[in-house]
Amino acid sequence: MLRTVGFLIFIASVLTGCEQTQQANAGAATPTATLRTMPGYPDLRVRADKVAVYRVEGNYGKFIDNLHPKLVEAMGGKENMLDSMIKDYERLNLEGSTQVAMVIGEPSQIEEVGGQIFAVMPVRTTTKSLEGDLVADGSIVGVSDDNGKNWKFIADVDQAMFRTHFADGAQKIQIAATKPPALIKQ
Repeated sequence: MLRTVGFLIFIASVLTGCEQTQQANAGAATPTATLRTMPGYPDLRVRADKVAVYRVEGNYGKFIDNLHPKLVEAMGGKENMLDSMIKDYERLNLEGSTQVAMVIGEPSQIEEVGGQIFAVMPVRTTTKSLEGDLVADGSIVGVSDDNGKNWKFIADVDQAMFRTHFADGAQKIQIAATKPPALIKQ
């Protein structure tokens, strides 16, 4: 099960990230986003937070709509990606696990390359399981083609994968390696 949950954390991280908090609501955790802005690129954090809310709440269609088209294409298109996510997360829930939070840190690097803006941010994803909390650290990259007005996201790609899709950007952008999930027993 740890392997399945680890894979699902990887997929979730590949797809998004943001700062979230949990609030009790009749005994159930309800994710809420802290909407923050960045000087120069105010929509970056707002969009990242919304994407994370879509992911944690299971609104996979809106979640996928906010991913970079190159990522969606690499995953077989929107419908294929949607079907895969639903099946993976149904299996995760049957195993007694659920994703509860995604937290994005401050950008570690922002670069403009060839008319695109790339913003690299650390992301931490937490999944509750029967064994405890699984915590995975990785990166999310916001990509803007219109000077920061709109953003699409990619995450948990290593430098080689990023170079495959964004050769020019990879010359300036350095993406930290994704760490394997850590189990925190409760």
